[in-house]
Amino acid sequence: MLGVGFYFMRRNTSTDDYYVGGRKLSSIHIGLSVVATDVGGGF
Repeated sequence: MLGVGFYFMRRNTSTDDYYVGGRKLSSIHIGLSVVATDVGGGF
């Protein structure tokens, strides 16, 4: 898990990459994130 974290830490070049994924997320990714947040909050 640390290896994955360090890999993506080095790929982020700006705060835009960190906070909004470089604005490259599709609507499917955003929808799945919203559903996971909603379901996780219920438990």
